Amino acid sequence: MAGPGRDAGESIAALELVLEHARRYLGDLDEAPVRRADSDEAARRARGSLPEDGDGTLDALTKLIELSDGARVVSSGPRFFHWVIGGATPAALGADWLTAVLDQNAGGWDATPLATELETISIDWLLDLFGLPDSWGGVLVTGATVANFTGLAAARSWWARRHGIDLELSGFEGLPAAPVLTSGFVHVSALKSLAMLGLGRGRPTICAADETGRRASRFRHRRRPQVAQRPVRLRLRLRARTGAARGNLQRGG
Repeated sequence: MAGPGRDAGESIAALELVLEHARRYLGDLDEAPVRRADSDEAARRARGSLPEDGDGTLDALTKLIELSDGARVVSSGPRFFHWVIGGATPAALGADWLTAVLDQNAGGWDATPLATELETISIDWLLDLFGLPDSWGGVLVTGATVANFTGLAAARSWWARRHGIDLELSGFEGLPAAPVLTSGFVHVSALKSLAMLGLGRGRPTICAADETGRRASRFRHRRRPQVAQRPVRLRLRLRARTGAARGNLQRGG
């Protein structure tokens, strides 16, 4: 597949077209509506059958820009308060453009020493930021679903090893169901991951919590003896809008 270097002039023209649009978008960001009333209808204008021939780089981008003017949600604006998305910093925005231009495959060192080293450094900095042991590792994933999937997959393998079973080699045969404890704040991606991993989306024990996310005292007295008798997967979710969960972790509550 031809990369941007095959026709640098066309690639530069495409970037300049997007830059022109970015100037207008960012300039109007403070006053732009978060979502236009006709955004659903505007998005549906993209529908159509697969064309026999392409429109070319600039024509295709122009149509995409025109479509985005009416169909987008201004999640990068200052009045967007829904979900935990948006708010990219100027440095992150510039780095994202640079990432697209360099077009690296971050699958391994041979493919791109740059991306591999940057991921390693990012994980080391996160360990330092959260006060975690240097011996711990990590991986950068695409979002909530893969983060939950990865963490639960690691816990599933740990659970199997505690029962003397090589899950990757032998599968689930002889492995008892793993208990899963969670707060009432369960993201749908966690339930999806439990289902995909064969752990069961209906397995979690919901630990009672008050409106701040603090665990109810009756859980501490009722469940701790059961937890102490066997390995258990504890799924902890820190909530940015309250310090309750963080305080509980620090106090061991």
